[in-house]
Amino acid sequence: MKKNSDQISKITFSAAPLSKGQLGLWYLHRYDAKDIDHSAILNLPYVLSLKGPLEPTLLVKAVCKVVEHQPSLRTCFCEHEGKVLQKIASAFTPDIPIIDIKEHELKAYIDQHAQKTFDLSTLPVWSSQLLRIRATWHIFLINIHHIIFDGISISIFLREVADVYTQLLNKFPVTLPPLPLHYSDFSYAQSKEENVDANDQDVAYWKQKLEGSPQLLELATDKSPPASRTNKGAVYSFTITGELLEGIKKFRQSQNSTMFKTMFAAFNVVLSHYSNQQDFLVGVAIAGRDGEHKHVLDNIIGFFVKTAIYKFVTK
Repeated sequence: MKKNSDQISKITFSAAPLSKGQLGLWYLHRYDAKDIDHSAILNLPYVLSLKGPLEPTLLVKAVCKVVEHQPSLRTCFCEHEGKVLQKIASAFTPDIPIIDIKEHELKAYIDQHAQKTFDLSTLPVWSSQLLRIRATWHIFLINIHHIIFDGISISIFLREVADVYTQLLNKFPVTLPPLPLHYSDFSYAQSKEENVDANDQDVAYWKQKLEGSPQLLELATDKSPPASRTNKGAVYSFTITGELLEGIKKFRQSQNSTMFKTMFAAFNVVLSHYSNQQDFLVGVAIAGRDGEHKHVLDNIIGFFVKTAIYKFVTK
């Protein structure tokens, strides 16, 4: 296995407050970091298979250009006078090795990369590598801590990398659309909204709304839940027929509903059936890129996700 990489450059920092969402992830990271089995739970690993001609050095340069364009990819975190701050580097050149690897080594290498742990106080809080199996087959790995990234961010990242790579390949001037706002502007705006009275009112509102709801969903499982949180889980995938999908679409149209609301309602009916509960709470992650600046936020890499709590009551 051979490696080819550049050195990280010297850097200077500016500071910004954390967003509310980032602060929650900061505390989760601190909690999980105490247990080596949990410390990678907030990682977002991605694997991109690239088949066909590729100029590896140009791809690395394209990623570096996106890092220059997106401040979140130049951000780490520190504690200062009792507060947690974002530290945003004015310039940062990441180390992105190009590694020659054999096909039978791929799975183990990808799994190992996904489990990499990050020190949030040190740049970068993400890792990227380009694996070369042969001249016409590469695997691009990126593993990034959730505190600076979300599901929409990966689309932004890949789009910008592809745009810059194409420009470099065709020897065009490298340009990316300027960002009128940065993630730090978003977090600053949230910090200015901090109001103790308003927060107390919000807490009182939700306590009243959620009063009487059970804290747990008592599913009839064949195993007892563990005494402490393990973060262990699995994914079950299945395919529905085209005929069933068309039926669902017609039903949701007849109810003037969205596909999400329709499928979410069906999911909750199943939970109610297997738990024998008619009143329970379900958390749902939402994009959080809303408001008057949505068109700008949709082009910014960062953690915008919010968790919404839905109270489900069957009748």
